[in-house]
Amino acid sequence: MFDPIASPAILAAMNMRCLAGVGLALALHGPGSSASEITLRLWDSPPPLAVPSDKPEAYLPIEPGADPEITRLGNVSEPELTVYQPPVERRNGTCVLICPGGGYYILAMKHEGTQVATWLNSLGVTAAVLKYRVPSPGTNRPRPAPSSMPSAR
Repeated sequence: MFDPIASPAILAAMNMRCLAGVGLALALHGPGSSASEITLRLWDSPPPLAVPSDKPEAYLPIEPGADPEITRLGNVSEPELTVYQPPVERRNGTCVLICPGGGYYILAMKHEGTQVATWLNSLGVTAAVLKYRVPSPGTNRPRPAPSSMPSAR
């Protein structure tokens, strides 16, 4: 079985894509731009080790009694990077990569992604939220999330 931690070539490619995505977003919407967010697909073709999903990417229904602010995105197979920039007058030149958690089967995109990005923007920090691949619940597909972790270094 493929071990993403033991594959430096794929890790390097994924890290470069992520960093290049942040750089491209900042270049396209330069330091004086008023654009607040831009979303970039990380791969023009299927990502490494891509396994077609039998279910579409979707937010899971909110369970009765659960906090409606906690959204769960599942069946993610197309990784993306969304860069959120603070207002021009607040930008301080810092950028943080956010990898929302979710136990490798969902992504907590709102409360561990976009809400964190909004808070960082209030401090003048540019935030990049990584939507990484997660397998469909109940499958034994490789879980590529650990291969995104070196991007946070």
